[in-house]
Amino acid sequence: MAQPDPIRLFPGAGGFPMDPVAVFGRGGPLVVEVGFGNASFLADLSVENPDWNLIGVEITSASMTRGVSRIRRNGLDHVRVLCADARALVAEMLPERSLQRIYVNFPDPWPKEKHLDRRLLQADFFCLLSTRLADGGELWFTTDHAEYFGFAMQQARATGLFEVIEGEPPPATLDTKYAQRWQAEGIVINHVVFRMKSRDPNPHPCRLEVVEVAHARLDGDLSTVTGFEKQVHEIENGHVVLLDCARSLDRGRLRVEVLVDEADLRQEVVIEARETPGGIYVELASFGRPAVTRGVRRAVVLVADWLASCGLRKIESVG
Repeated sequence: MAQPDPIRLFPGAGGFPMDPVAVFGRGGPLVVEVGFGNASFLADLSVENPDWNLIGVEITSASMTRGVSRIRRNGLDHVRVLCADARALVAEMLPERSLQRIYVNFPDPWPKEKHLDRRLLQADFFCLLSTRLADGGELWFTTDHAEYFGFAMQQARATGLFEVIEGEPPPATLDTKYAQRWQAEGIVINHVVFRMKSRDPNPHPCRLEVVEVAHARLDGDLSTVTGFEKQVHEIENGHVVLLDCARSLDRGRLRVEVLVDEADLRQEVVIEARETPGGIYVELASFGRPAVTRGVRRAVVLVADWLASCGLRKIESVG
């Protein structure tokens, strides 16, 4: 069996929150880059700062592939990458007072007014971040979008938790393909450092935990289950959506695609119902290494409940 790739982080693999020393096998300043793209900036940081432990976070699989390839090619053993939303990393995976610095370079500005709530750099995020930063910790923000630049500074100042220091962009941020194009077009590149000066007094605990995965056993004929409609179920801190269902070619399995959106962590999982000599067994499929949270556990139960509503009889349920 292939060993897990040590470069990639998976939510929940080391529990919530994670232990950075266990992840990297050593201590050292913990530094995060949000939206690492092709990982060139992340790689440069690691070369210039060999004592840093670096995490790059991205939401696209293409960037993950490029990032893993570059990190492996350059032999950067103190860099890890995570495919997730940056807020999920900060809120659910990082311990309090563990983060020395976070870089946010040229993020999507979400310029439409109806999309403003999708921006990362808002007051509530700055409040959360203040509890995860070590003493003197900083967020470095570089952008070509003047409106988002002003918005982020206004939001940080509103919390009263950060010193706002405008300055010149780090040279490495100007070497990317897009930054060079924007400079050639005369677009101003803005840069600011948000230095934490006090912490939000309100608690910002991690809301996720790793739990035992649920399973269920039913009696009946799986082939009689023929219809499926999308279902949305509310859970604590989020919701579970049963999106789609497909039958295997041998007709002996049903695979239900499920979205679990829970406490800033968004996971797509597959719940499988399969025929066995002891009945129809329902469990989380081994696909994508999802974190087994309470929401994922609940998803297994909801699939079993749906099958029961289709005429199968539930004879065992754990979860």
